[in-house]
Amino acid sequence: MLLSIQSRVISKTVKAVKPVNSLSCILNSNNINSKFVVLNTSLNSKYILNQPLRNYATKIDDNKKQTQDTQKVKKEGIFHKKPKETFKFTDPRVEQMRIDLEKRKVWRDPYEEAKKLGRPIAPKSTMSSKQHIYSLIHRTIGVALCTGFTVISLTYPFLNYQWSSVLQFLSTLSPTTSLIGKIVIGTPLSYYTLTLLKKLIWESTKGFNKNFIRKTDRLTFYASIVLACALAGFL
Repeated sequence: MLLSIQSRVISKTVKAVKPVNSLSCILNSNNINSKFVVLNTSLNSKYILNQPLRNYATKIDDNKKQTQDTQKVKKEGIFHKKPKETFKFTDPRVEQMRIDLEKRKVWRDPYEEAKKLGRPIAPKSTMSSKQHIYSLIHRTIGVALCTGFTVISLTYPFLNYQWSSVLQFLSTLSPTTSLIGKIVIGTPLSYYTLTLLKKLIWESTKGFNKNFIRKTDRLTFYASIVLACALAGFL
């Protein structure tokens, strides 16, 4: 009798303690930063699925979404591309994990990092602020020479230049005006050529430091004036 009663009581308790077949999405407590989902399908078993985190909905919701998608496809035509599925993360821990993963992948702006660290945004500009003026002069001279030679070469076949009259006009000028004109024309040309040589020296990276940059910039500027004056005196 006692054995029969015990067997009945144990069978009832076992039926009452049977695991529920409802899906509950929980995180793996051992590894929070992992991309895996732990599905607790029963009280005694856990399965780790190798798939990204998503919000698991019921069968009714899935059926509703499928019907809506089919209606949209029928209305919009055959060649309509089905939009990609977007899943919302309901668990705050999952959302935080997603944000952390995005922060690792997102490219950080170097200007923002420089501001946070208190560093100059462009070290070259602070290192050689005066030298940028020389660089600007070099570039403007190059653009002016390029445009001037291009215009002259393109218009030369269509226009009849009287070079003899131009030479006669130049010969009538006084020595001082001709000398000043030669210096004005020769300074940009000499500065441009010396700057090219200076940059070739920079490319060798011998003695390349702040003082070297400043000295070479000043030297090229003054040397171009001296070279222009020398050429104007000899020519």
